[in-house]
Amino acid sequence: MNVLLEFEITDLPDADANMLNRQGDNARGILVVTEAVEDPALKPFLERILRGVQIELDRDALWLSPEPGATVPPLSTLMRHAAFDTVLVFGYEPAQLGLQINWQHYAPIPFLGKTLLFSHSLPLIMEERNRNEKTYSGPLWAAVKHIFA
Repeated sequence: MNVLLEFEITDLPDADANMLNRQGDNARGILVVTEAVEDPALKPFLERILRGVQIELDRDALWLSPEPGATVPPLSTLMRHAAFDTVLVFGYEPAQLGLQINWQHYAPIPFLGKTLLFSHSLPLIMEERNRNEKTYSGPLWAAVKHIFA
């Protein structure tokens, strides 16, 4: 599928670094950004998703999650402070990371030599899977397999 994408980066104020929870060794250059994680079941759920494509969250990725009420820094800031080739974003729109791009959920986006994937929030996807539905998790799984195949 050939798609012409125009990207515009908007500089947003940096979030307070102390307000971000950071986990993982980032051995494979994968940035995972999620909304504030208040449910302890969300991390195991995210780990199961990634384990399906041979990614160990704590070893292979850098997982960023803001404290409740905090914001995530713009992608341009994150790119200056961490090396990654793939960005998986759950629960945020591109504008919230300083990007003005045309996008849709579960469609990998090439950007500055990186691959971006925007998804619905993890709690929403987990709740849907608990009901044995695949409206969001089906396209997420297809996109993740496509990126890491």
